[in-house]
Amino acid sequence: PVFARLTGVSEHIASLLRSRFPQRAGAIRSVPNAVEAPPAPPRRPPLEGRPLELIYTGRLEHEQKRVLALVRASDRLTERGTRHRLTLVGDGPALDRLHNLARSRPALEIVPGVTPDRVTPLLDRSDIFLLASRQEGMSVSLLEAMARGCAPVITRTHSGSAQVIDSPACGRLIDFDAQTTDDELGEAIAGAVHAITPRAHEIGRSAWDRVSQHFSFAAQGRLAGELIDEAGTSPARRWPEDLDPAFATGAPGAGTVPHDAPVRLQRLLDTLPEGRVLIHGAGAHTLALRDTIGACPRVVALSDDDPERAGQRVLNLRIVEPKDAAMTGATDVIISTWLHEERVWSRREVYERQGLRVHRLYTS
Repeated sequence: PVFARLTGVSEHIASLLRSRFPQRAGAIRSVPNAVEAPPAPPRRPPLEGRPLELIYTGRLEHEQKRVLALVRASDRLTERGTRHRLTLVGDGPALDRLHNLARSRPALEIVPGVTPDRVTPLLDRSDIFLLASRQEGMSVSLLEAMARGCAPVITRTHSGSAQVIDSPACGRLIDFDAQTTDDELGEAIAGAVHAITPRAHEIGRSAWDRVSQHFSFAAQGRLAGELIDEAGTSPARRWPEDLDPAFATGAPGAGTVPHDAPVRLQRLLDTLPEGRVLIHGAGAHTLALRDTIGACPRVVALSDDDPERAGQRVLNLRIVEPKDAAMTGATDVIISTWLHEERVWSRREVYERQGLRVHRLYTS
């Protein structure tokens, strides 16, 4: 009730916000992310007689970005006899594992933590940009790569991907669901790369044109300016005295969990008096429940989808991969994430196959 205007970085996100706050739909806009594009895309040498250049830029982690699926795609291309180099640029928890994988994969190059001015030459030498994320808003890395003339092959996320790549002329979208494995996704990405390679530079030019026309700083500045002017001239709004502020809660985390999350968790734990409990998720949403978790000796471990976190400890509890949950002696799994509960719930079979019962904390 207090915001003057609300904006999403894609029209899809803005439409979701309108459905979430129908009484404020008229105050919600979309202002897409933007990047700088050169006057023309960089010229690339012909593909004949040289390896295909593939690139990913971003955080090197698996839970959201699913970088290991890109390694699988490279393996599939190698098996097909496609000469290529896959350059993974960035930093993150999967960096050490990727370095290990690269030792036995000549086509895999890891470029850790470089400054933006060093990323541009890497994009300029690349033919195709890859992105295997489970979720994105509107990827700035994608826009930067397209602005430099890279043909994009990315996963179709429920966000801004289809708004950026609005036709096959400027890229490919890979469909997937919660059950899609890394091997399956890697195979799909490799297939799309193989299909567009003959037209990669043509698609890259269309990608550059798409970003230049619709995701420029000028376009963003105009939309943002209109939004700010509307907000500045709208009547002042006050927070209703009968409502608690959204994130003024006893649980830390600044909105990663609802205000009654500790009460919900305690109530659920009380219904499992004999159970040994594993908490799914080792991120901020679990840290926000530290007091309740710490007071329950029946919580025996945490699990996390990022394999790089396996073996680490959070809240003095060992982190395991979901496939190893039964090894902890747990009988029950509680999903602690609020924002991604539905996605984790749709993949609960990994626990149920091991004989564990899975419980939702926020959705009955």
